[in-house]
Amino acid sequence: MKKSILSKATHLFSEQGYDSVGVNEIVVQCGITKPTLYYYFGSKENLLKTIITGNGETLRTKLREKCAAQTEFEKKLISVADEYLRFTSENREFFRLYLSLIFTPPSNRSFEIAKLEAEAIQSFIETIFDGEPNYRDKKSFFTATFIGQVNMFSTLILNNYISYSKTYAQTLITMYLNGARSIAK
Repeated sequence: MKKSILSKATHLFSEQGYDSVGVNEIVVQCGITKPTLYYYFGSKENLLKTIITGNGETLRTKLREKCAAQTEFEKKLISVADEYLRFTSENREFFRLYLSLIFTPPSNRSFEIAKLEAEAIQSFIETIFDGEPNYRDKKSFFTATFIGQVNMFSTLILNNYISYSKTYAQTLITMYLNGARSIAK
């Protein structure tokens, strides 16, 4: 039951936006009662937290592994970008929801929920830049711009402009590093 609610709520939030979906719509779509929803999640906000943290943990685990790999800087960036894009492709509804929330105004409570995941991802990826002398002093900046470029490619996947391909990670990193190297000195 819980998995079904999570799946249907993710779909609704992804399609309509978190703020546009009410508890009544969720329970009708799930074929449950409000007390059942509240029994499992306590509130609509806790339902969103469960969706974000559950899927976020899956992504964080994969990214943490890629960031910790003992390989050269560029290959590590390619590996992280590839994992991120693959995850986007395989978890389209969640990722559309996640991206919509991180671009929600900061005054919105749903932004705070997504922000925690975004900050965790940022901290893992910063470790890659921290290990490179030319990037270390501005690691937060380089990490944020890297994530921004990956999110742009993720949006292209979500909107069916491109389909996931491992070659896009290489293309993305080539584009990114051409720009980053010019200002990293």
